[in-house]
Amino acid sequence: TSGAVRGLVQDTSGAAVAGARVTVTSSSTGIRRDIVADEHGRFLAVGLPLADDFILTVSVNGFKSASSPQTALRSGETATVEFTLEVASVDETVTA
Repeated sequence: TSGAVRGLVQDTSGAAVAGARVTVTSSSTGIRRDIVADEHGRFLAVGLPLADDFILTVSVNGFKSASSPQTALRSGETATVEFTLEVASVDETVTA
């Protein structure tokens, strides 16, 4: 059997962040799976191998990237991970 990870990506105001790329990476093998959050900021990765720890990383233009702590999956389990992304700062350089 396998496990799954589902979650939500939102900004600091609680608004959904649609189109965020969520990368699920196996801590032991380094195998990665990329998924995209839907229009409500939700994502679901299914068919993940058991007895492994996973780290989830979220990235999307205009926001700072975020990572989860290691998440372990058990048989038939669906783990839930939520992300709150901060707006990325823009550095400006002005020359005279």
